[in-house]
Amino acid sequence: MTLDERPQLIDALSALRDRVAAVRLPLPLPDAPRARQTRTELLAQLDDYLVPRLKDPDAPLLAVVGGSTGAGKSTLVNSLVGRRVSEAGC
Repeated sequence: MTLDERPQLIDALSALRDRVAAVRLPLPLPDAPRARQTRTELLAQLDDYLVPRLKDPDAPLLAVVGGSTGAGKSTLVNSLVGRRVSEAGC
């Protein structure tokens, strides 16, 4: 992504956010509570993480490294950071 594309992406995510926020799930269907929770979680990701980081590229990055035991997660994190910040398992 280039700096020229960032405003377009911010606009698209803002439009998506507005549409998701406008969704109403008033019917008492079995899956409605889960759909409402998913909507809330999506809005939180957009508001708290995606849009702010696009607006300020120097904002702290939050990343999750997952995998099975012995997959090399700690080794990867330590290599990226440039020092030992995570203890490798056995």
